[in-house]
Amino acid sequence: MTYRFVSVLLFILAFASLSWSLKGGGSYERLRLLQNTLATQERENLDLKNKVISLRSQTYRLLKSKRDMERVAREEHGLAGSNELVFIFE
Repeated sequence: MTYRFVSVLLFILAFASLSWSLKGGGSYERLRLLQNTLATQERENLDLKNKVISLRSQTYRLLKSKRDMERVAREEHGLAGSNELVFIFE
């Protein structure tokens, strides 16, 4: 009888201890918050890696192709060659 009582008591104490460690003190909520933050940061890192790859590819094309370099200078920066006339229509 006392063996059974001690076993049940130990089980109850173990369960209470586990419940308190998971939910008590906000440790479980903090763990979930940190996991969500980590997932968000990993998504942002992946997006930034893809952007870096894209920019490296664009840089490579600009360095290797004079035509691409001239196109970007005209379209994105409004530049013109020294022997060209620029007409602006409004």
